[in-house]
Amino acid sequence: MLSACGQSEFDLAVEAYNAHEYKTAWAQFTPLAKAGNSRAQNYLGLMYERGLGVERDYTQAASWFQKAAEQGVAESQIRLAQLYILGFGVKRDYWLALKWARNAAVQGNAEAEANLAYMFHEGIGVKQDYKEAAKWYRKAADKGTASAQHDLGVMYENNLGISQDGDLEQS
Repeated sequence: MLSACGQSEFDLAVEAYNAHEYKTAWAQFTPLAKAGNSRAQNYLGLMYERGLGVERDYTQAASWFQKAAEQGVAESQIRLAQLYILGFGVKRDYWLALKWARNAAVQGNAEAEANLAYMFHEGIGVKQDYKEAAKWYRKAADKGTASAQHDLGVMYENNLGISQDGDLEQS
């Protein structure tokens, strides 16, 4: 639905959010999110996760991220994965963290690629696999993710998952 000035209700909510008018944004996002708007659900998840205009509530954040993640929103999928890793608002579950991080990573989300790489690098919820870690770090690094560029550099320096000629080792 468009307002009198031609902006959608969602656009008005985003405008309020970007202007740091979080209580207004929350009031505008909430009916949209309840109606199934995945982008509004993601924004509510962020607001609850960060305590923007509402009291910080990881359980509410996880609930809204879950709704958006199930609709394929990569940003919600990686935020939900982080909550599962940390056990914030949900029971700590590395398998679900891996599932949601992978779902976001295969969509090309650089944050998810870097997080997935870290999980393989450190063996968090998965068998430690330097080759798989290097593969995902490379994807995130190629998108300009500084932490992934650093971590990939460390893997090169320590010859972890990378052959002597600098290519990713094949499994």
